[in-house]
Amino acid sequence: MPRIHPRLAPLTILALCSVLWTSACDDPPDSETPSAKPAEHLKTSKAALVDFQVELPDKAFISISGSSLSDGYHVMHTGNDTATCGPEAQPCKTIRYAVGKLPEGTTLYVHGSPTPYEGTNGYITQSGNPNKPRRIVGLDHYQNKARIIPYGTKNPFDFGETQYWVLSNVMIDCQDKDVTGVYLAFSDHVAILNSNIEHCQDGAIALRGASHVTVSGNHLAHNLGTAPHPQDPNIIVRADGNGVTMEYGSHHVHIAKNFSYDNSGDSVQCQGSEQEALLPDGSQNTLLDSRHITIEGNDFHDNMENAVDIKSCQNVLITGANRFYNLYAAEEWHDNTPICGGAAVIVHYKATRVRIEDANIFDSGIGIEVGRYDKPGASDIVIRRNRIHNMNQNLVTTWPRAQKKFNCGDGITIYRAANVEVYHNTLHKLPHSGIQVHPSSNDPAWEDARDIRIWNNIISEVGGFAYNDPADTEPPFTPTNRVGGTLFFQPSMVAGVLTSENNLFYHPTGARFRLNGTAGLTLANWQAQTPFDHAGSAPTRSSEGNPLFRNGFSGDLRMQPGSAGIDTALADSTNSTRRCGSASLPDRGAVESDCPTSEFPDPVWGVQRGTQYTDRIHAVATNSVGDVFYAGTSDGSFGFTNQGYNDAFVGRYSVTGGQGWTRQMGTASTDTGNGVAVDALDNVFLAGSTIGNLGGVNAGGYDAYVVKYDKNGTRQWSSQFGGATSEQLNSITTDGTNLYVAGSITSQQTDFYLAKLNPDGSVAWTRTTGTSFEEELTSIAYNAALDSVFVTGHGKTSSIGYFKRIYLARYNSAGTLIWETWRDMPDPSYFEILSNGVAVDAAGGVYVGGRNRPGSELDNPFLYKFDGASGALQWTRDWHEFGYSSAIIWAVATSPDGHVYASGNASHHMALWKFTPEGIRVWQSDVGVRAGTYTYAFGLAVDPYGDVVSGGSTFSDIFAPSQGGPDDAWLVKYPGN
Repeated sequence: MPRIHPRLAPLTILALCSVLWTSACDDPPDSETPSAKPAEHLKTSKAALVDFQVELPDKAFISISGSSLSDGYHVMHTGNDTATCGPEAQPCKTIRYAVGKLPEGTTLYVHGSPTPYEGTNGYITQSGNPNKPRRIVGLDHYQNKARIIPYGTKNPFDFGETQYWVLSNVMIDCQDKDVTGVYLAFSDHVAILNSNIEHCQDGAIALRGASHVTVSGNHLAHNLGTAPHPQDPNIIVRADGNGVTMEYGSHHVHIAKNFSYDNSGDSVQCQGSEQEALLPDGSQNTLLDSRHITIEGNDFHDNMENAVDIKSCQNVLITGANRFYNLYAAEEWHDNTPICGGAAVIVHYKATRVRIEDANIFDSGIGIEVGRYDKPGASDIVIRRNRIHNMNQNLVTTWPRAQKKFNCGDGITIYRAANVEVYHNTLHKLPHSGIQVHPSSNDPAWEDARDIRIWNNIISEVGGFAYNDPADTEPPFTPTNRVGGTLFFQPSMVAGVLTSENNLFYHPTGARFRLNGTAGLTLANWQAQTPFDHAGSAPTRSSEGNPLFRNGFSGDLRMQPGSAGIDTALADSTNSTRRCGSASLPDRGAVESDCPTSEFPDPVWGVQRGTQYTDRIHAVATNSVGDVFYAGTSDGSFGFTNQGYNDAFVGRYSVTGGQGWTRQMGTASTDTGNGVAVDALDNVFLAGSTIGNLGGVNAGGYDAYVVKYDKNGTRQWSSQFGGATSEQLNSITTDGTNLYVAGSITSQQTDFYLAKLNPDGSVAWTRTTGTSFEEELTSIAYNAALDSVFVTGHGKTSSIGYFKRIYLARYNSAGTLIWETWRDMPDPSYFEILSNGVAVDAAGGVYVGGRNRPGSELDNPFLYKFDGASGALQWTRDWHEFGYSSAIIWAVATSPDGHVYASGNASHHMALWKFTPEGIRVWQSDVGVRAGTYTYAFGLAVDPYGDVVSGGSTFSDIFAPSQGGPDDAWLVKYPGN
């Protein structure tokens, strides 16, 4: 199966200061000047500890409107750097010149171009003010972004001792030079938003003594640092190329909703006094610890070190559904590479007051590592409500012998740390250990771990394998002494409290534990040998039982009825951050079964494929077991050699996202794949239009076609039909045996076209209807209870202008029109209305989605519900997607439980909405944050389990690096409930 990939657009709305923290917080806010403070220790177990605050940066200046295009300054390659340059009619030529003359409160627009711009030459030192920030904004020109490269060996953007700047929507390409993309030196109130920063050997963004910085919505990737080996300069080894680096007392930083991958270092590295000169007494200068750092709702993966590395930093919050995955240290760049492969989060040196919560961690060497056996210890750490699952051991098995590196496959490892609370986490399918408390010191002056509390967790299906590196015979990593367990405790090395309380353990053959040097213990053996699990003091002692996850293999760790984890946790009434559920009967683990499904879910899987040309998925369908089928169009060789111009393609993925077969078909002319359907025998039908000969001789203009494949992708027949006019098929459905297609037919004008095909591909009947003006059908759906097909489309009311009304009709299987209805625009002042999708639920409710275009705005989405029996309108939903200039619904689908889904885009970003049958919005994707620019969701389907599948096209790196063409095709699957 493919990697489980980042979600396109998570909805995480957290009022951090009002929800996460309460009056129990007793850590006063920091001043603007760093101050050394003694470590604050956590209180007691079972108290959802909130002993410290993490403050967000000041962001008021970000929301202040910048100057308009007409009032702003402009940079274009056609401009000239003169004293009067700046206005759009007289643009400047270079960024460095325009920035030097940019007035307070003014926006500098950098126009997209195939030719890059050079960045700054030295520090930007002029400042904005709280009410008049300066801005640099990239303007996309079709698919050309404002691409900025280094000026010689300078950083593309250097900010030095300056304030109130916003950098937005630019593409910074450091061209693999030894520079940093954006460097902030002792600057404050700076925002870096919605930009791409890549190929920077010194990392994408670096903060030195900077404060009140927001880094949000960016792609930080391919920042691969190299350096000569310290012992042999002829050998080039890996050096840190981080996504974001904070150092020298940087504070009040918010890193949110970014997508960071393929960096030679970490996605985020927080440094402190460990990197700076020691004080005269030999201690670290904690004044230089970075602090008040919030890392929220990001996707970090495929780095050569870790996702997040917290060194000597204070007051750090890692929250808000971060996704950390595919972290394996790269062997060929082996210097300074983690021993166990990449950790999702590592907290070490003298980090203090760090909270890690609500993360989704999978497919990495270690989930969360606290302390290191060779470093001073961290303190005051909370690890709660995290999902750590499907970790891998030894995906890379050819480490250089001298390096002794392998993927450990641990969930949570605690080496040297003080005051650590680990509670309400779910750990599933881990090769080595679930939670490991394995402290050791290389320095006798260093204290071992103390005060570790582990409670209300679920630890399931831990292998307990040895670290599997049989060629390595050097201690301490030999297979004989590194066998793991569900819990792996070495209590002799822990001072103070070491408690395991009310955890749930499960393995199909019985969970196994390790205590000091003894591995393979049953729970009863383990509890009999240690006082650390409240043995004999039920209900606080831990137990074994099946958590009954919905789909643990795919990472869906919600528990089903009958789970041993539901309503069995210790009472948690003081947990002020508990998202939902009963305070007196909470669930064990990270996912509360009583939570409403009002939050946009993580994806189950996602894939991105493409060629160097345009590739788009237009439609998706599912079969009775949840396998996914897709149809689309490619200008390239999408599995087979392109036959000329556009080819159609169709393919299959398994229910778990494993790639199946792909078929590409075409002629020397234009061929489109617009619709896909699956019958009861898993035969697959592709529908579209062709100018050439696909199974027949073209009769003139575009002909309609349908091609049948069996479940293995073998073509069964091809039916091409049409007359001297042009026929365009936009959609196809099946009643399990017969086929129904909808589109348009064009002679002197375009009319509705509907046809039924027999199982052998012959045409049973056609219906061509319309007025004297232009109309087209865009979508079709079948309902078995009514034995009817429903078609939707739109039409004009004059020979010129826009489509002014939408159309919906019901035909029975014999082709008899039962009813039809037209609906005009909501207001006569609107420019246009288009209906793009139709779906029917089991109760006969018919849903139609599309877009309106008001006179004063761009596109707004709409969703209407009709009664399938009569055609009566039941409710309407028309809205403006707040924060976006436009939004469109392209497809609609219904689920077995009656919910309705709509997919499309907001501005140029993917969007997905969920509604109840009554039209109440359940959730919507946080459109535009992570899906990347020019990402559209054209196809939508719901499988028999209620899971949602969408497909479309993207110009961005959403599941994999772009293949270099204008658009790649993509598919994503979300859990439906």
